[in-house]
Amino acid sequence: MGARFDLYAPSAPEGLDVPKRFDSIRFRAFVHLEIGPEAYREGDTLGFPPAEWPESKLDAVKSGCEQLLLWKGLTPEVPLEGIGVDGFDALLRMFHFNHVSHEVYAAARPDHLLDRIVMRHVIDGWEVTLYNLVKARGVKEPEPPCPYCGDTSEDRKRETVLGLQG
Repeated sequence: MGARFDLYAPSAPEGLDVPKRFDSIRFRAFVHLEIGPEAYREGDTLGFPPAEWPESKLDAVKSGCEQLLLWKGLTPEVPLEGIGVDGFDALLRMFHFNHVSHEVYAAARPDHLLDRIVMRHVIDGWEVTLYNLVKARGVKEPEPPCPYCGDTSEDRKRETVLGLQG
């Protein structure tokens, strides 16, 4: 499997400061993607990912693994995305890490926050800092536009307030 990892996992981008032993996380992510959660669990010392994890959590872990292979998450400029707080937590727990600290690093966009999370490996204590872009609480996904006229819910609200609708 190591040869396939070398073939499919790209080398680190030029100038990226890669933490010591980060490749072991990337290799585990690769293995998870190659063999799937059930087979991964059978070979994992702590039995991760647990069989009772819902499909949504497993999907977030899969997405996180794909992103780790692409070197995402190591810098605020290229964070992990689309896995949320719970997905991020599941991803790192699967690789036997616990939270050391968690802070909002920046308001990346009006509707997203950039979290900076320091994690510690539960067995040997080494730490890694990762960045995760998450949707701000209370922000709803926009509704799709009307299939007939193309108006969005915001357009309809504005028309109602302005008295343009009958």
